[in-house]
Amino acid sequence: MAKVLGINRVTLDRWRKRYSELKEASEMGKEIADEVIVGSLYDRAKGSITTDKKTITNPDMSVRVEETVKQIPPDTVACIFWLKNRRPAEWRDKQQTEITGKDGEPLIPAYEMSDEEIEKRAEAIIQRRAGNP
Repeated sequence: MAKVLGINRVTLDRWRKRYSELKEASEMGKEIADEVIVGSLYDRAKGSITTDKKTITNPDMSVRVEETVKQIPPDTVACIFWLKNRRPAEWRDKQQTEITGKDGEPLIPAYEMSDEEIEKRAEAIIQRRAGNP
């Protein structure tokens, strides 16, 4: 915006602080631009139909307009981007898995168990593997 107005960025920032109307107008412009991009991303993610118009001048100097309807397929990358931002719990790359012990009990690391508890659990594993429940 500063470049278009031919002023320094610092000057623009100072004007925004001094003139609330300028600050509000620039914020509104940003919101409008963001909404346009949201719409474009949405169209890109779901696919769309567009019409191209081409003006053709014939040798006899008559003019005609040709319209071509194009179907733009959904874009996978746009879909993923949309879903990762709209539904992060379901679509984020990082997945969390919680592990619990028997019947939902917390797992107890071996270093927190007594020697007797470790021996008891080891014996139970050996018995299970031997086919003795």
